[in-house]
Amino acid sequence: MKVDGREINCTNLEERKRYLENIDVKSLNETKVQTFVDEVGHWYPVYEHYGERLYASNSLLYKVSHCFDTYTKIGKDAALSDINKFKEFLQEDIKEEIQNLANRILRIQNQ
Repeated sequence: MKVDGREINCTNLEERKRYLENIDVKSLNETKVQTFVDEVGHWYPVYEHYGERLYASNSLLYKVSHCFDTYTKIGKDAALSDINKFKEFLQEDIKEEIQNLANRILRIQNQ
């Protein structure tokens, strides 16, 4: 399977899944959260997911004031302003990403 011109196989996806399964978000300080996001950002768009969730759950005034921002920018700005809230989000979103990776692995294996 090719993604962005790169070959993605089950081994790559399983490594990503294991990495996420082994990360303890609660124990990360602000610097380590940023390092985590930098390490996984090319295959797991954390800030984009966070920004999308924030945008969807906020008021019309918030949406109007951020209508030209990308979800990534919204997510990154919000994460930097409240790292604890971002870590709470990460705990749930990582579970979803692990499930997405597991589903992709199954699809590849069943091809």
